Amino acid sequence: MKRVIFILCILSIKLTAQDTDSVSIHKLKAFPLPVVYFTPETDWGFGVVSLFTFRIKGETKDSRTSQFQFGGAYTQRDQLLFYLPYQVYYKNEKYYSFGEFGYYEYSYRFFGVGTDLPIENEELYNVDFPRVRINLMKLVKPNWYLGLRYWFDGYDIVKTKEGGLLETQNITGADGGVVSSLGVISLLDSRNNYNYPTKGTY
Repeated sequence: MKRVIFILCILSIKLTAQDTDSVSIHKLKAFPLPVVYFTPETDWGFGVVSLFTFRIKGETKDSRTSQFQFGGAYTQRDQLLFYLPYQVYYKNEKYYSFGEFGYYEYSYRFFGVGTDLPIENEELYNVDFPRVRINLMKLVKPNWYLGLRYWFDGYDIVKTKEGGLLETQNITGADGGVVSSLGVISLLDSRNNYNYPTKGTY
C-alpha cells in the first residue's frame, strides 16, 4: 500500500511542478476540497480531494478541459480509500480516455450464496484491493466515441468473521481473487459542457 500512495503522490507533485513551456500539460489548475460523507458500509468518512484541470499543449481554448482527481479518505470502520479518477481529451477531442486508478482497504457485507437468505447471516469481511479502470476511445462520428476498455480489481481478503460462513464453508472466492475484463465501449456525448451541461445527451 505504501508503494501505491508514494506513486500517486509523486504523480501529483510531478504534474504540478512541470514547466508548461516544455511539456504537454498546459495551464494546470488545482481545486482542493474537504470530503465528509456517510454510508451504511463506512459510517462517517473524512478526507481530502483535489481536482486538477488542464489542457494538453496545443489544444484550442474551445476544446474540453481534461481533468483528474487525487483523493484519500478514512472512515469510522477503519477503511482507507485512495483514488485517482481521470478524463483526458486529446487532438481537439478526437481521442478520449477516462478511468480510475486506486487502492482501497474496505469492508463488505456477506449473507451467503443463493436467494431468500436470512438477515441473521450477515457478516463483515475486510478486503484490500488495487483498482484499474482504463477506457480508450476515438471519435468515429460527431459526438460518438468507440474504443476499448480494461478493468482490474485484485482482491485480498484480510479478515473474516471468526466461525462465519466465509471461514467455515467452502465458498468460491472466500480467499480473494481477481476480476479482470477486456471489452468494447461505445459512448454518445453531445453535452455542450461536460462540467455544467445545459443541453445534450450522455
